[in-house]
Amino acid sequence: MQNKNSYIRVGVSYYKIVQAPTIAGQVNELLVSWNIETIRQDYGKTFLASIPRYDGFTCIPHHLNFQSTYNNFYNTYSPLSHHILEGSCIESLKFVKHIFGIIMNWVWIISNSYIPNPSRYFLFFAWSPGNVPPVKALF
Repeated sequence: MQNKNSYIRVGVSYYKIVQAPTIAGQVNELLVSWNIETIRQDYGKTFLASIPRYDGFTCIPHHLNFQSTYNNFYNTYSPLSHHILEGSCIESLKFVKHIFGIIMNWVWIISNSYIPNPSRYFLFFAWSPGNVPPVKALF
């Protein structure tokens, strides 16, 4: 039998939280739209009152302090399946520099100039063809 954590209500719609298997042998958490009458038939009408209710959906990625809800909105982002450890990321930076080459120097200067604590942020950039400036976003 399912528990109340298997269902949520967002706005006026009900969803069942399911673990869908993948070909790699892992599972992905999915929200499947569920009928209120089916829930009532399976668990009784008193069960509906125990289902957590949210005003809507949001997607706020945060790897260091993940929260499943923000201001009564259900966070559709999933936390990482592993723990982040503090330390050097030299090998990752070498790989990114290998891919993007000289633009890495520009990104390093920008991130060190404008971010007070660069180890707590992730600077994403994408190179655009031609004379269009690169896209950048700070997370």
